[in-house]
Parts: sequence; structure tokens; C-alpha cells
Amino acid sequence: MPDSILASVQLLMDILHAAFRWQEVRLRKEAQKEAEKLQAEVAPLKQHIAVLESTCADLRAAAAVQRQGSMQGQPTPPTAHPQQLQQLQAALAQRDTELGALRQQVADLQRRASLASSSVGGSRGHGKDDPSADTALQLVVLKERVEALEAENDDLKAELNAFDPQVSQTTDFLGCSPC
Repeated sequence: MPDSILASVQLLMDILHAAFRWQEVRLRKEAQKEAEKLQAEVAPLKQHIAVLESTCADLRAAAAVQRQGSMQGQPTPPTAHPQQLQQLQAALAQRDTELGALRQQVADLQRRASLASSSVGGSRGHGKDDPSADTALQLVVLKERVEALEAENDDLKAELNAFDPQVSQTTDFLGCSPC
């Protein structure tokens, strides 16, 4: 009789071990899918950041051309004020800083996504210590920040256009239309 109990206990332990391994494999597959999903969301954000960077560079170049024209004695529109130009340049510099921060956040999200996809460790919960929840939250914050930068970029274009209406035509010609 003790041998049959021992055999039953061994069989039960083998079943539990198989169940835990199945759960671990399932969790790894979920982590891989989530990492792929995050990477798919990061790629368009990177492209969008590149467009914003290009737009900022074009606006900066347009402001430099405008400033150069006013220094050479060319007539400037009556609404042009050096103080406003300085404010626009400061705003563009701030956008560049924010874009750099966004690029860093994208790199961090990619790193976390690759860590999630290559994680080998035990079970993963869905509580406050869950790295995927933190990454998803950061992705939402990043998307909101990109939208805010787009809105401010449009405002800066409008202000710069007040100085020289051909600036918007120039930036449109360069492919820097609003996103």
C-alpha cells in the first residue's frame, strides 16, 4: 500500500510540475506578444519625432533667413518685433529639448520591450510591480506629449507666418506640413 501512495504522490508532483512549466511558457509568450506590440507602437512615434525635428529645423532656418533679411536692411513686415523672434527661437529650442527627451523615452521603451520579450524569469503578475504596465503607462504619456508638441509646433508656425507669410509656403514646399 505505501508504494501506491508514493506512486500517487509522485504522479501528482509530476502533474503540478508540468502545470507550472505550461504556465511559465504561456507567460513568456504573452510577454513576447506585448513586447512586439510595444515595438510596433514605438516605430510610428520615432517617425513622428523625425518629422517634428525636421519641422523645427525648417522653422529655425526660416527664422534665421528672416533675421538675416532684417539685418541686411530688407523691409520687414510691420508686425515683426525682435522680441517676438527671440521668443519663437526660445520656443523652438525648448521643443528641441523636449524632442530629445522623447527620443530618450522611446529608447527606454524599446529597451524595456526587449527585456520583456527576452525575460526568462518566473511568473509575471499584473500588479503595481508589473514592468509592462509601467511601459504601457509611459507609452500613453509619450503619445500625449507628442500631441502637445504637435499643437505647439502648429502655433509656432502660425506665429512665424505672421512675420513672413512665405515661411509657411517654404515649409510646405520642404515637406514640413503639419502632421
